[in-house]
Amino acid sequence: MPTIETLILRRSYPVPVTFADLRRAFSDSFIDGDGGQLQTCRAEMERAIHRADRRPNAAKNARHVLASIHRDWVSAIKEATGATDDIYALIDGHEVRVGTVTGSGESATANIFGCISAGQAASILIAADEAGYWERPHEVRVVLQERPVSVAAVERAVNVGWTVKGGAA
Repeated sequence: MPTIETLILRRSYPVPVTFADLRRAFSDSFIDGDGGQLQTCRAEMERAIHRADRRPNAAKNARHVLASIHRDWVSAIKEATGATDDIYALIDGHEVRVGTVTGSGESATANIFGCISAGQAASILIAADEAGYWERPHEVRVVLQERPVSVAAVERAVNVGWTVKGGAA
């Protein structure tokens, strides 16, 4: 059985994102037939900003509204481009795809088809949630086992200034 050193969660885009993808994502997530959803979103932001000017606690509400808009935008880009969230395992220095993730946030589930356990998949999803992966996709790593240090690396670190044959440099 191979030893898994690290689990990696990464968003994979099948092709580079184009402006057409961004337009489609914007229209799918923020514009309905008459632009009403965009107007509603804009009105919510204006109300939150207006409240933030009058009450200090309302600034938190404005940040919450902005975060929900950003989350909708990120998921819309994912859908428009056909991106997937993939789990990779680092085994003996090589990345191997071992699962995919469906959903986002607390409703995310891992479809495992590799050599990882359900507990390991859960650990990468928990780490992704804590790292804010669903709001801003970036690579998330969970180190399961440190890679052993080679004998040559230890000798280089210990014998600084000495040559390989045993004499002073």
